[in-house]
Amino acid sequence: MSALRISRFLALALLVATLLSLAGVLVLHVAGCSNSAGGFSLYETILTVGSALGFALLGALIVFYRPGNRIGWLCSVIGFTFLLGYFSAYFADCGIAGVVATPGTAWMAWLSYLAFPITVVLMFSLLPFLFPDGRFFSSVWQRLARLTTGVALISVLLTALVQGPLIYSSTDSNFEIDNPVGWLPESLGPLLENITLLAIIGAALAGIVSLIVRLLRAQGDMRLQLKWLFYFLAVAITTLLAIELFGDMVDEGIFASWIYLLVLLLVFWGLPAVIGLAVFKYRLYGIDVIIRRTVLYAALTAVLALVYFGSVTLLTNLFSSVTGQQSALAIVVSTLLIAALFAPLRRRVQGWIDRRFFRRKYDAQRVLAQFALSVRDETDLDALTSELVRVVQETMQPETMSVWLKTTVDQAPGRASQKSL
Repeated sequence: MSALRISRFLALALLVATLLSLAGVLVLHVAGCSNSAGGFSLYETILTVGSALGFALLGALIVFYRPGNRIGWLCSVIGFTFLLGYFSAYFADCGIAGVVATPGTAWMAWLSYLAFPITVVLMFSLLPFLFPDGRFFSSVWQRLARLTTGVALISVLLTALVQGPLIYSSTDSNFEIDNPVGWLPESLGPLLENITLLAIIGAALAGIVSLIVRLLRAQGDMRLQLKWLFYFLAVAITTLLAIELFGDMVDEGIFASWIYLLVLLLVFWGLPAVIGLAVFKYRLYGIDVIIRRTVLYAALTAVLALVYFGSVTLLTNLFSSVTGQQSALAIVVSTLLIAALFAPLRRRVQGWIDRRFFRRKYDAQRVLAQFALSVRDETDLDALTSELVRVVQETMQPETMSVWLKTTVDQAPGRASQKSL
């Protein structure tokens, strides 16, 4: 059996194991564990299980169709450990709470303690070091990745070997069970927990720095692959922070609404989807358009919201001082004002964004527009050729360029104007 077939077989076996963990979570959920074990709600289950399954499926696809990319194996392991940790936590809490008679509760509790931190280290440390081609940026970064990831994983394992109780919190009460693999003294527990936390944070920071350095030095498709990931992370983190910090100001019930659930779904499920787009290089060149429009409409929304709320407040106070009572006319006038300002504000904001963030593209568009105006009435062929060469040089910046002018049979032989850049 060839190495490719063996790797595909192992990838499928890992995917099957992940699906078995998923089946176990669903069985426990149907058995009623979600009502008392760990406070697991339906949407929490959907979020975590869906994200883990996405990583597992993505990993199998990469192993099958991009076998040289080690990210496939990494995603497969992330999906498996994520779902295994979730299933073992579900299993342990169900058994401790007495919802289902589950044997080996202590061992499953210990397994969840081990699986979740391992998933965090692999996802937030090792994955950034290898993204997007499955190779380290350099030998220096490879040694750094091995050091930081190794220290984090070893500290996680040592923390899971400390004697003492494993505490699980359900919706009603706390449960404590002894660590079945408690070999190290309990007094080392706080120290090892702090070391583990610092090691995981350090490993994640090292991975993020590696990703940023790779982006700054990348070119071509790799730069676009990295831009997809950074765009998703920026939008996801900004959206979540905005809702967490200011959600209550807009709507007191926003954290129980479908909007918050939708945002969480996009964040949890979007990460494996974006990684898949980048690895398979699907529509890479659309990222520049997406970033440009995101910046445009985010800035435009902020400006229009400021104008709207400012005009409503001002007009409401004005009408109240004149008429002595509240009037809905302020809202109507503000809405009409927003509708009238949308198009001109969009053009102005677009122009400002292009000049500030997309200067090269803005200059190219301006040069092309000027060229279209200048050649509209141009009759001199040599002048037209020179202008074309200048425009192409300024916008595309090629190393060499030739302009060939085709002639008919009864005319003089064809001539070419060539310029090396």
